[in-house]
Amino acid sequence: MSFKIEGRMKSAEYVANVVGAYRRVLDAPPAGRREAAGKAKELLKQSFGRVPTKGFLTGRAPTDIAIPSLKGSTGRFLGEVTQVRGGEIVFRSRDGLHLGYRLRVQPKSDKAGTAFTVKELGLGRGRVKKTPAGSQVTVPTNFRGQFKVGDTVFKVSSEKAFTMSDPACRRKLGAAGREPWPVRLEVGLEGETLTVRGASGETALERSYPVATAPATESPLSEGTLREVFAKTAVEPLALEEFAAKELPPVVIPPSRLKAVRRDFYEGLAEALVTARRKRRDRHRKEALDALLPDAPPRPAGQRQVTVAVRDLRDTTLLADPAVDRIFLPLTPANLGGLGKVARRMAGREDRLVWDLPFILFDDQWAGYRDAVAQLVTRGFTTFRLHNLGHFPLFDGLEGVRLISGYRLFILNSQAALAWKGLGVAETTLYIEDDRDNLAELLRRRTGLSPALTAYASVPLLTSRIAVRGVRPDQPVVSDRGDAYRVSTRGGLTIVRPEADFSLLGKMDELAAMGCGRFAVELAHVGVSTAEGKKILEALKRGREVPGTSRFNYEMGME
Repeated sequence: MSFKIEGRMKSAEYVANVVGAYRRVLDAPPAGRREAAGKAKELLKQSFGRVPTKGFLTGRAPTDIAIPSLKGSTGRFLGEVTQVRGGEIVFRSRDGLHLGYRLRVQPKSDKAGTAFTVKELGLGRGRVKKTPAGSQVTVPTNFRGQFKVGDTVFKVSSEKAFTMSDPACRRKLGAAGREPWPVRLEVGLEGETLTVRGASGETALERSYPVATAPATESPLSEGTLREVFAKTAVEPLALEEFAAKELPPVVIPPSRLKAVRRDFYEGLAEALVTARRKRRDRHRKEALDALLPDAPPRPAGQRQVTVAVRDLRDTTLLADPAVDRIFLPLTPANLGGLGKVARRMAGREDRLVWDLPFILFDDQWAGYRDAVAQLVTRGFTTFRLHNLGHFPLFDGLEGVRLISGYRLFILNSQAALAWKGLGVAETTLYIEDDRDNLAELLRRRTGLSPALTAYASVPLLTSRIAVRGVRPDQPVVSDRGDAYRVSTRGGLTIVRPEADFSLLGKMDELAAMGCGRFAVELAHVGVSTAEGKKILEALKRGREVPGTSRFNYEMGME
């Protein structure tokens, strides 16, 4: 029924090629669809995005998605550098080249490639504008000493990039203007007064103009004459859609006077439409502001609840710590199976244990988790943390459960909070990448939910079914900018995490003053009883920051 085409961080040329390819096939008649698909595929080859992949269509373990040797948006492979002369590179290009193409030279290392626009092309001993496919070409660049023999050359955009650059596209959009307002017009003449009534949508205007008339000896004033005059709306963003004229006497009006009437009326109508649109926008804005939730009552000072995310049942001993009110325990077969060992310890304190659902559930796991949830509710454990919209049906028909939304169930405004409330959430965790100002505004609102914030966590940058091969979990992966990441595999999922943890431990008093009384501290990645886990818990109790951590957007803002 619909197609989603990714355009964020893509060039205008990429978007035009991909949209054009799909549009070509969709618009083709059934008999011409095969031919259209062939032409569309040629367009896609010129889109210069990532290398195409069959995704999961071939099975649950695709091998053509994450390829370490390919760096992001690779473009179209042209060849390998065979000679380097100062800033010039020489290579045999499998495709024809043209001035204006944009190339990227990719080194054999894992460093980022260098991109540049082709401003000169050498073929043999001469300079040319284009070269045929298979030619040995010389391409001068401004980069001396940067390229080596064996580096690979990719085409990442064509000569159309000049006409489809951001500035060029903005100029085209500006010149296109916006769609004019359709106008319904009625004109009448009584004596020497010309009355013009016009409307567009709900906005109407009527004006009367004195005109000098004279008896017509031939070609008297007619509806056709007036329609022709008023069809020209000049520079105003108007388009005559309907026209009518009352019965007209056999007279003539000087054409210059009719043009002056037309100009004045259309200027007035356009101004009235702009004013009406502005008033409508202001009214809608006021209605939206009036619909915002009222401020929440002040939170009693000193009330603070801390929930710590742990690894397994052994960590339930943490509940003896007076600084910890609850724990998040992963809902895994191991933890569910060992629950009997801590049943006596948890008797009467079931509400202090929150079962943490896995971020991703596969189809073949669904029935088992549905049964596990029902079993826990029967045993008195009624509080669960959800991280995925698909988790909610697990609780259909169950009574007395308390659902907590994790930070992956995004909330950046009170309306989003109300949406989760409508699905049965009682306690919500605000978005981990929110900033101070927006959090303060959100915490002010009376949502009827108990808001919580993540005070410490190792935040997954990526969770995927795609395996990243050749990476050791005990060795960090370092980006071109020097940022370090850890790659781990668990339960068929690959998880990439930055080495720097997220922390707002040093801002808890400030957040409490804003109205947040609940905080989550994630320690499953380090372990509660490790030296690192103990250091984080001590920082929690003292309200101090942990060195080497990140606050994400909290202070620098989301924009």
